[in-house]
Amino acid sequence: MPCERHSEEVWIDFAAGEIEGPELKALETHLRACPACAEALAGIRRVFETARKIPVPAVSPDFTD
Repeated sequence: MPCERHSEEVWIDFAAGEIEGPELKALETHLRACPACAEALAGIRRVFETARKIPVPAVSPDFTD
């Protein structure tokens, strides 16, 4: 669980590469000083890594919207 300063959603966005500019720099600085957030981010990255390993099934040619 991250510290009280940043929510888990912030770290999910961070791990997904959706944060840029000054906010990104501030979060990177925070990570170096906050073990709780660093641990939370590591866990989120493990989930992302595991999800990427799940095979995507082929779509049936008979599939329609």
